[in-house]
Amino acid sequence: MSIYDKLEKYADLNLNVLFIGGHGIGKTTMARNLAEKQKLKFKYYSSSTLDPWADLVGVPVPDRKTKTIDFYRPKILDEAEFVFFDELNRAHPKVLDAILEIIQFKSVNGVPLPNLKMVWAAINPAGGDYNVEELDPALFDRFHIYLYREAEFNMEYMKTKMKLETAKVLRTWWREDMNDKQRKIITPRRLEYIGFGIDNDIEWKDMLPKAPLPSGELMRRIAMISTGGWDPTLNINKENLLERTDVFIELAKKDPVSCIKMLDVIKRFGPHDLFRARDLVEAMPADPVTNMAAGKWPELKTTLTELFAKADIDAQKDYPLMFSAFGLNEY
Repeated sequence: MSIYDKLEKYADLNLNVLFIGGHGIGKTTMARNLAEKQKLKFKYYSSSTLDPWADLVGVPVPDRKTKTIDFYRPKILDEAEFVFFDELNRAHPKVLDAILEIIQFKSVNGVPLPNLKMVWAAINPAGGDYNVEELDPALFDRFHIYLYREAEFNMEYMKTKMKLETAKVLRTWWREDMNDKQRKIITPRRLEYIGFGIDNDIEWKDMLPKAPLPSGELMRRIAMISTGGWDPTLNINKENLLERTDVFIELAKKDPVSCIKMLDVIKRFGPHDLFRARDLVEAMPADPVTNMAAGKWPELKTTLTELFAKADIDAQKDYPLMFSAFGLNEY
């Protein structure tokens, strides 16, 4: 069952859900989208900015006739069917006390909230990278469901925020070019900002935090998209280099810097795979090919020479770069 199917099931049963995960991974967006899909009256609260009286419990106002106190609060809370508290563990303790009652009894200061069906919330994990407190155990226990969320690239969402080609480029960059630590820095929300920058000709590098990131890889992927010569989903790996050689030959011609990454893969080829990739190697700049060939083992020279001879190809004439770089024998 997908996460979206789960959320719909929880909503159908009016269950209280707590999202637990890092920033920028779409916790709030999922709640908003669900409310819209199920046509629920939705109220979002940023917990860190809430005032317990003005926003939730109500401002006390004396009633002179009855000599009692009435509490006036925003009407939207009484109308809401679905309430979402974002960054719940950044709220003031008095706010948390009010929220505890709302979750447990669907009431405020003993007055029922007539339309409320469920309460969802989101928190960042305490400790580590976040300056937040542990959620009170009593409040934590009031949620029926705990959803621990890791960052993921949601293509269906991203392609509504940017061009499809841009989304594909960013997905490949995020999944293939980054390590786990970098993916914590570049969140899906940050990718959305970068995609907006790319599509609107804004200097997207200014959207990157100061950290070691593979920005050069993104630059090359974007450059190849603009020329129409590169499939953003095509990764530089052994299978693709051997099966889609024609595409990588064009890439090598247009973007010589990309040859370094290709040669990092090719240098692990045996002689038979290297022979299959001969047209690609021949299309690359001479210096990096020669440097790569210098590190190959001696047995490769003999086998590679035999493969050219068996195919009746004159390596010295038709593949002069490989002939020179690998020191192939004439035959």
